[in-house]
Amino acid sequence: MNTDFDNNPEEIIMDSGDNMDKSTATGGITTKEESKKGMSANTAWWISIVSLLIVCGPLLMGIGIARGWNTIDGVYSFKTVYEPSRFWPEPNEYNQTAAVDEMFGSRNFKNAASLWYYWKLRPGNSDPYCDSTTIPPEPWTLSCMVPKTTAVTRAFVWMCYVVHQCAIWALTYKAQREHARDVQYHSNLRWYNVWSLIVNLAGYLLHLLQTHLTYDATAQDVTESSSQGSVIMLLVMVLLMEYKNRGLFLGWPAKPADDGTKCSWRLPTRPIELVRKYHGYAFSWATIYTLWVRSCDL
Repeated sequence: MNTDFDNNPEEIIMDSGDNMDKSTATGGITTKEESKKGMSANTAWWISIVSLLIVCGPLLMGIGIARGWNTIDGVYSFKTVYEPSRFWPEPNEYNQTAAVDEMFGSRNFKNAASLWYYWKLRPGNSDPYCDSTTIPPEPWTLSCMVPKTTAVTRAFVWMCYVVHQCAIWALTYKAQREHARDVQYHSNLRWYNVWSLIVNLAGYLLHLLQTHLTYDATAQDVTESSSQGSVIMLLVMVLLMEYKNRGLFLGWPAKPADDGTKCSWRLPTRPIELVRKYHGYAFSWATIYTLWVRSCDL
């Protein structure tokens, strides 16, 4: 049965079979052909995940064992803890460093250890406080052998991060402009999806290269809690967008109660729609920012 498209542009034109017409007024209906493409994409996704586990997992473990990154005496701990020539120990961890910790700005408060990111270079102004006499250094030694951060190392990592972040934001903006009137979901990849994958892959490789050149990530300038906060923000935004469909607590308030009474608790619609429209910018910031906070060791 065919429906007059001009009278009701939102209707879907159906033929005598179960095939769905490809075009509507909004241009956003998923066709059977698109569904088949989606199934192919799902198959490719599963193949990539299995390949990652089978190939990359053993490969990374083999590289780590060859470089001596395995645990010591079967104890699950980072070997770098026993190599203070690579990183400084956390503040207030050893009594031997108490005098320096009291004088050094980023180590001289009670909760300094909770804000200290271990895998980073020593601060650029730390020459008066580092120890150049204890060789090989002890676990508690604030060794001068640890490379120190410079204006170049800090500027380089921030430049790389900004390029990666702005490229993804630009693709998000372009995709929104292109589909300003098409609000339906599609199962097939568009050009901006492909380019997003390419840009993110390039960003990961750039971060790996930057780590091997200057090592330091943005953790030298930001706290670890800022990275955790970005992920928390992402989760809260997911709850805002999905609570009507999935609920917050055992399905509440997404569906009526068993006794037939409906839950009247709802957040205002317009703020939720605002979050839904622009969440892509926030989500990409949370993931890319968290990536660049930490060094990409391999």
